[in-house]
Parts: sequence; structure tokens; C-alpha cells
Amino acid sequence: MKKLLLVVLALVTFIFTGCDNNEGPFEVRRENGHKVLYSNGKLAKGMISSTWYDYNSGESVVTSTYYVEKGIPAGDFILYDRKGNLLVKFEGKTKDGLFVGKMTGEKYKSKGEYNLNPDWLLTYDGNAFYQAVNLYKDVLYTGKIDSETEKYEKLNGKRNGRVEIYDSRTGVKTEEIWKDGEEKISKSYYNDGKLMLIEDYVKDETGNYTRIFFTKDGKLKSISLYPNLRAPSHYSNLLMFSGSHANMLGNYFKTMTEEEVLAKYSKKYNFKIIN
Repeated sequence: MKKLLLVVLALVTFIFTGCDNNEGPFEVRRENGHKVLYSNGKLAKGMISSTWYDYNSGESVVTSTYYVEKGIPAGDFILYDRKGNLLVKFEGKTKDGLFVGKMTGEKYKSKGEYNLNPDWLLTYDGNAFYQAVNLYKDVLYTGKIDSETEKYEKLNGKRNGRVEIYDSRTGVKTEEIWKDGEEKISKSYYNDGKLMLIEDYVKDETGNYTRIFFTKDGKLKSISLYPNLRAPSHYSNLLMFSGSHANMLGNYFKTMTEEEVLAKYSKKYNFKIIN
């Protein structure tokens, strides 16, 4: 009985191993708008290793290993840089066009559904360092992110819920609330836990975003006005002023006067204009 079981197990292993087609030679073809990997003239299947050859040193470096089905990446993969350092590891499978599982790196981890283009994996050669390092959050569609510097969730490709960000250089911790990809409010704290400042985002009647900074003692620090075509961003200020001194960078949106700011927000936050 033991002999029979061993024979059956060996046969099963042989069958599954034999079904793989990953010995090469390899060829990437474009079919129906996507890249497909062929091995020895047939659709590749199984674990594939990609290498990069350094002509200066004469050395070859494995830059990625990934699992393919019918010539398309469809599961586990590992990405390295051109020095052979591990950048990101994914464990999971594909479902309905998304990679489902978890990604881990040296200082981060995330879990959920990833909107990763399989074409990118087939052509990765270890050179796109920043893309690979940030893959765990850039392609996360729905799921959770946990790293040394930030913790948050994504829903349908957008930040959603509570976001925690830590700046190790300054010791400042920031807590944000997001909804459907739009930041609603942000609070920053010193490393001793005391409140440093609050940023509040309000959409006015014209559809523009107003970003308000006010300090822990309730005094207004500055105000920024944003276009109505995009959510608040630290890099899209069109109007900023402190007190009554306005600096208009574009004449596209209504300027908020000091009186309007006080009337609209002073009751909510009990702040005063800093002159």
C-alpha cells in the first residue's frame, strides 16, 4: 500500500511538472493589445525567471521571477533591482483582471486587490526602481497599506477612511480623513503628542476647494483656493494669503475676503486672522 501511494504521488508530481512550459527559448509577442510570453513556440506556463546582463562586469542578475498561465503573469512574483536586492514580493493569484493577495517589502506590507498591468511584469528589467518600490501602494485598488511611514486603506482605487503618516525626520505624525479619494481634514501632531496644526478642506458653492490651515491656538495661518477639476493637493495652490495680504496667482476663481473667511469658518473653529 505504501509503495502504491508513493508511485501515485510521484505520478501526480510528474504530471503537474510536465504540464509546465517554462524551459525556453522565450519570445514575447503582442496579441489582442497585450504582451504574451511564449516558450519554445508555445504559450508559457509555470515559474519564469528574467535576467539582466551587465556588459561592463559580464555578470547576469535575476531581476524577477513570476508565475504565468497561458503566457500571461497570473500569480506570485518577486522583483529585484540590478544588484540583486529584493524590492517587492507578491503572493496570490489573479481574479477578474486584478492581482489578489499581499505584497511585502523591507519596510512595508499591503494586502488586497492590485490593478497591475501584466505587460509591465513581462518587461521589467530591474531598472524601474522607484516603480517597483512603490508598487505596493501605487497599484493597490482595494485593500490596506501598512509601512513605517504611513497606514491607510484604498477603496476602488481611491484613498478612503483614516490615513496615518509619520515623518521620521521631524517626528510629526499626521492623521487624515479621506472619502472617495478626497481629503476632508488633516491634523498634525508634534512628537510629544501636542497638536501642531489642522488643515480643513471645504468645497464652496462655486465648486472650488478651500484649504484652511490653523494652528493649535485657533489662529488662522493661511488659506488656499483650488480648482474644481481636482481634489485638494499640496501642489496646486492658486490663491494663498495670510491675514488680509492676498497673493493671486491666477484670476480664475473668486477671491475670499477676510470678512468672508471669518463669517464662514470662525464659528466652526473659533480662529482669528493672523496679521
